[in-house]
This record gives sequence, C-alpha cells and structure tokens, in this order.
Amino acid sequence: MLMHSTCPAAAITCACSWRFARSRIRDLCHGKFSEEDIAFQERIAYRTGLSDETAVCPAIQSGDEANCGIEAARFEYGATCITTISKLFAKTGVSPHQVNFVITNSSLFNPTPSLSAMIMNHFKMSGRTINYSLGGMGCSAGVIALDLARELLGQHPNSIALVVSHENITNNYYSGSDKSMLIPNVLFRCNGSAVLLTNRSCHAARAKYTIQH
Repeated sequence: MLMHSTCPAAAITCACSWRFARSRIRDLCHGKFSEEDIAFQERIAYRTGLSDETAVCPAIQSGDEANCGIEAARFEYGATCITTISKLFAKTGVSPHQVNFVITNSSLFNPTPSLSAMIMNHFKMSGRTINYSLGGMGCSAGVIALDLARELLGQHPNSIALVVSHENITNNYYSGSDKSMLIPNVLFRCNGSAVLLTNRSCHAARAKYTIQH
C-alpha cells in the first residue's frame, strides 16, 4: 500500500533565490558558451513546457562553475529531499524509527556516505533499518526503486519502506559544447520525491493507493 507521497516544499521551489526565469538563460551563459550554444539552450528551454516559476539551485545561478562542487550538490539534496521526507513523516505520522527500508535513486550523484545513509543519519533511524542506494540507471530508476520496495515488503511482513527519488542538477551541470550534454542544463530543475509504502494492515484505512502489480 502507498501511504503518502510528497515533493519539495513550496518554500524551496518558489523561493526568490531559487526561482529561475527562462529569460535569464542568456545572462547566465554569457561568456561561457558560444552564441550558437546559448541560442540552442534558449530554444530548448522554451520548448520544454517548464514555467518561469521552477527552481534552479543558487550554486548554478551564481554563474561560477567552481561553486558547483560536492558540498553544493549535498546542499541541493538536503534542501529538496530531506525537507520533503520531513514533510512526509509529518503528514503520515510515521516515525523515522518505524521505517524498515530506505531506498534512494539518483543516476549520477552517488556520494560517500550514500544518499540513503545520509537520510538514515539525518533522521537517526534504527540500526535495524536496511538501506539501498541505486545509481546509474537513468529515468527508469524510480520504477526500479519502487519494484525493489515491493519485493522487500513481499518478503518482510509488517514493514514500512521509504523510497526517495532525486536527480541532482548541481552535480550534473555541463559547460562544454556537446549539444546532447547541454540539454539537461535546461531540461531539468531542482526536484525530489518521497514515498512511504507499507504492508501493515493497521495503515490500510489511511493508504492512498494499493499496488496491484
């Protein structure tokens, strides 16, 4: 059963320091990309369907690639995913100590300690909680993470699984001239989602969905 899901809080995605209008792309790219590559990124940005209310982390907006290091990437993860998980626990009333499995997925941002370990340490979860960090799987990773949670819950009765999906744009920012690599610069925005799944019968009445397959 899917108890609840959340995405980054409005305070993060709509904060003035994070909001990024597409009209600012040229200013941000000036002096770093050729005119052809700037025009290409602008063209893609206006065709994505993204609004000017979406969020780009301050490290990228600073215009200095030196700011887009591992610490900035960790900050982005904390600001999007850690706050989202906190919101999820508050909505469901589930305590971090009740979580039996933590599963994270991120294609390219896979630091040490792992993202799942960061979550466990931040929320001071039980030493009995088992964590998994999935990486390098592209856009299919979210579905794979949910399937792993389903398998674990199928083998462990009376359990709760937390699944967190994220793609880090600080870590993925590209300043070269390969057009296929430039697309993620304008296609992705700050993101994250957290889902609690359970097979506990006591949560059945509060569950939003039942997973059939």
